[in-house]
Amino acid sequence: MGLKNSLNIVQKQRLHLTIQQGLKILGLNQLELRAKIDSAIAENPFLEETKPAKEKLSEELKSKIREYNKNIHADGQKAEFLDSLVLSNSSLQELLNNQLLEMNIPKELTGIIRLIISSIDKRGFVSIPHAELANSIGVSPLKLKKAIKFLMQLEPSGVCAENVWQSLEWQSIIKYPEETILHDILRLLRLLDKSSISLTDEVRKNLADILHISPNTVDQALEKIRTLDPFPARDFQNEEETFIYPEIFYIEKNNKIEIKVKQNLLPELSLNETLIEQFRKNKKKEEWEEKYQDAQNLLKSIAYRNNSLEKVAQAIAFKQPDFFQEGPSKVFPMNLSDIADIVNLHISTVSRIVMNKYCECKWGIFPLKFFFPYKLKSTDGSIKSSVELKEAILNKIQTESAGNPFSDHEIAELLKEDGFDIQRRTVAKYRKIIKIPSSRSRKKEKNAKF
Repeated sequence: MGLKNSLNIVQKQRLHLTIQQGLKILGLNQLELRAKIDSAIAENPFLEETKPAKEKLSEELKSKIREYNKNIHADGQKAEFLDSLVLSNSSLQELLNNQLLEMNIPKELTGIIRLIISSIDKRGFVSIPHAELANSIGVSPLKLKKAIKFLMQLEPSGVCAENVWQSLEWQSIIKYPEETILHDILRLLRLLDKSSISLTDEVRKNLADILHISPNTVDQALEKIRTLDPFPARDFQNEEETFIYPEIFYIEKNNKIEIKVKQNLLPELSLNETLIEQFRKNKKKEEWEEKYQDAQNLLKSIAYRNNSLEKVAQAIAFKQPDFFQEGPSKVFPMNLSDIADIVNLHISTVSRIVMNKYCECKWGIFPLKFFFPYKLKSTDGSIKSSVELKEAILNKIQTESAGNPFSDHEIAELLKEDGFDIQRRTVAKYRKIIKIPSSRSRKKEKNAKF
């Protein structure tokens, strides 16, 4: 009985590792996958390169792969940790998912927690609001609230929040659990949408009045806020190693969109069947059987990744016809679940597929995540995208008077006439994203020209 249980445990562990490898490969871009393949060929005699990659690697790309492989072959626990730091923010996601294995999470919460983790950007914040993610897979607000309590326990503290202020709020609850006033201040700051904790005397006084506390108590709370990290994922960022290499090509032909998936950096692989027969006669039969199984699993994972990528690319073309005909301003707001339903894949699989992948079309090179813009409310019930909002803000600013530029509030009111149901702070947020200065700064700039 003991031997049987031991074998079952080993089999479960190997299955878990196989699943983890498959999920990891889904999130790799082509350069990262090439590095993974090169490393596997060097370590596993059952993998053969039957045909070299169509495109030769530049010295710069070879250097990146050498550095990646060096991390893979580091000793001990450092090897596992560095292996998770593959050239993209999937490293942080892997670290967080590993922490989940040690937490006693109810089964009904596992799906939404993993989906939120799969949706984080390079800053460690989710690119899609928690409520929208939960709604996309049918998770109730109550279950989402319970799931967030588990997310708050993850390290680095504050990751998976929606924005800086929510991240600081989560950190404060973990670091200063008894400081309820501090938590209240951070909630208020999130509502006020203040971008800096160097707050004016007037704002500090307003906070004190609202919470019925002294200005000195507010100042003490602000000092504690300064001990928190507004960007908890910063240690996982590596901007220098960002690699953009489009794998999906959308080609317009006879008023139709053709899709080509180019894996030019990847060699063709096969299994050395002759070799496995030789090793099966070896005394270390089980060890070589494992390596053979690892090689098989790698080939299956790569095939699944490539097949899924093509399916997602086709679904994007189906859902975004206006984009391909008229350009980026016509991208249609959609959820990951919209694509998952079409291609019959789990939403978390789609999330990993679009991660760090790029496509090229006549309008330029775009990350696949570009096709999932945040949805905005409209006054007539139609759906508007963040891309449309950015373009609308630019258009309004171009029509303003040099001596009297529009304030964010005025732009919001003007946009309501165009169907955008938004507030001043939303205009301010997107104005900053597209690098447009405030009305005061624009006035100074325009006056300086005359």
